[in-house]
Amino acid sequence: MLRIILQNKLTGDCVERGGGWTWKQGGAGDFASGLEAIVFCFERQICNMQIVGAYQDLTKRFTVPVTDRTSR
Repeated sequence: MLRIILQNKLTGDCVERGGGWTWKQGGAGDFASGLEAIVFCFERQICNMQIVGAYQDLTKRFTVPVTDRTSR
């Protein structure tokens, strides 16, 4: 099963299920789609974010940049 999570590119912190931050990818909240994750970033004007697509064991993953430091 593929997990879609949001991670700060600079700090490595991930968005938690409750909307806070965690340094553990296992504790990160799952988004239903990449589009939902992108909208989350833009609605909150969060910079330096990337989508991490990871299989459940987190060993196979990919990243897609979403916002950078100039995205305000």
